[in-house]
Amino acid sequence: MCFVHLSGAARQDRNSQRKELEDVLKNRAAMKDAEGLGPRAALKRKMQTLHSEEDKRLFVVQARLDAILGSCLGSMDSVRSGVRCYMAFVDNMGHREGSYLPPSLDMVLTWSTFFRSEGTFSNYLGYVRTACMTFGVAVDVFREPAIRRCKEAIKKRCIADQRPKMWIQMSMLVEMVNWCELEHLVNGDEVAKMYALLFVTTYVFLLRMPSEAIPIKAGKVGGQACLYMEHGELVLALAKRYIFVLCRECEQAIVVLQEKQKKWKHSATRMLVQ
Repeated sequence: MCFVHLSGAARQDRNSQRKELEDVLKNRAAMKDAEGLGPRAALKRKMQTLHSEEDKRLFVVQARLDAILGSCLGSMDSVRSGVRCYMAFVDNMGHREGSYLPPSLDMVLTWSTFFRSEGTFSNYLGYVRTACMTFGVAVDVFREPAIRRCKEAIKKRCIADQRPKMWIQMSMLVEMVNWCELEHLVNGDEVAKMYALLFVTTYVFLLRMPSEAIPIKAGKVGGQACLYMEHGELVLALAKRYIFVLCRECEQAIVVLQEKQKKWKHSATRMLVQ
């Protein structure tokens, strides 16, 4: 395991700080020292691995980073992207003195003028703030009233592209499932039936098809995604999201689907009900 010794609020050489940032923001595993134990028992077990004062010092450094970065383990790529964007801005502006962090208010406000989306700027600013916390430098600049005003300025420039809504609604799902059934009946394509079930499952549980729907396995088997019955309820357990439960409230949705079935006479609706 690589330990990074942070030097607190001291100003650093910029190249050195860039290297430290890259090291600190690497993908990291979740700290599980407390798994299955209370705090005293977890401490007792951990102390069995710390044999010297140097071991304890390095553990404190690593634990501090895990405490700060533990909330964004799944989005470290985005954190790195935001921090690198800010460092590239500082380099291109020609401000070679001092270090990247902490940023000055003037630099943050100037950086904001290069964004067309308030949301993207807020996210990137949060990533830079996270980097500041890992280095132990001041984060007061992020609470300045001018930061709020520059976000409003981005919004009022109205230069962000308005993307068209790409939602797949029930009518589109019906067409997709009917196409699959037609392929099965006319061409004898057995895979088409699997596609129909995949489309319906993705729609019902609001899933991302490549990463969440396709890996689903039947039964309570763990892994990236699994679908099983528990206490009369259908449960979908995902690795990186909360467990979704198809509750009794779905009975109302089934009634609605049955009513639509009478009007549409589509086999897709029968599949949804089943």
